[in-house]
Formats: sequence, C-alpha cells, structure tokens
Amino acid sequence: MAESDKLQAFNDTLKESKHVVAYFTAPWCGPCKAIGPEFEKLVVEYPNIKFVKVDVDDQVEIAQEYGIRSMPTFIFFVGGQKVFDLVGAKTDLLKEGVARLASLQQ
Repeated sequence: MAESDKLQAFNDTLKESKHVVAYFTAPWCGPCKAIGPEFEKLVVEYPNIKFVKVDVDDQVEIAQEYGIRSMPTFIFFVGGQKVFDLVGAKTDLLKEGVARLASLQQ
C-alpha cells in the first residue's frame, strides 16, 4: 500500500469513528514495548472507542502529518478532530486520557 493510501485510510478511520485513540509506536522503541500491553487492555475495556496503532517506520506520512517527534505518542480524536495528546509511556495518564475521551460528546 502506498504511503498516500495509508494516510487516506487513517483519515477515513478518523471520519468513520466518533472516538479514536491513535498510538504512534516503533518496533525499536523500548517504552513502546512497555506500554503496549496496557494499550491492548484498553482496547478490550473500551469497545466503543477505535484504537489504531501507527508504526512510524512503516507509516511515515501519517507520522509526519501529525508531527510525531517521539514515541510513544497517543493522539485522541473526537469526530475526526484532535482533542488532546500524550507523549511518553505513562500508563496512568493513558488510562485517564481514554476515560476522558470516552466521556466526551461529539
């Protein structure tokens, strides 16, 4: 899949889902490996939120579009619009962010 197709698919996901958490990660990122299992638990805990993993090495255009400078970065979207983000492997803040996102209305 071409980079532009990946970006379009990502943007389509943002449009189609009311609440989205985008997790920008990389296979070589130690903190990403540490927080990954917590992210996966939240996927199960919040079935009404769309969780998307973005490998910054594989999906460069998406990472550039959203100004990703360090990993992990989590961006929270409502109705396709970024509402807030979190940089770093901070489990408590990630859980709080997802709970906050779940409580927001579009």
